[in-house]
Amino acid sequence: MKTVWKYKVEPGAFSVMIPEGGTVLSVAYRHGDGDPGAFLWVIVDTDKPLERREFIAMGTGHDIPVLPSQLRFVGTFFPSDFIVAHLFEVKQ
Repeated sequence: MKTVWKYKVEPGAFSVMIPEGGTVLSVAYRHGDGDPGAFLWVIVDTDKPLERREFIAMGTGHDIPVLPSQLRFVGTFFPSDFIVAHLFEVKQ
């Protein structure tokens, strides 16, 4: 079955287990009560096995820890009025 799953974005390098072949849709920061923070939304096929996917979240002006050619831009999000962050997926 295909559906959309939400994953928490961590600062710096992090990985998540996503059903194989999942398609990244977007990243955004949710403010307010409940579960504030940055999240990643992915279209997944729940019948597929899980695979580890690597991501890097970094602020504007921070050093990029790998070659830019190894990254795929996912999106920019705004954790506060003073911080702009960017999410990249590390290419397999």
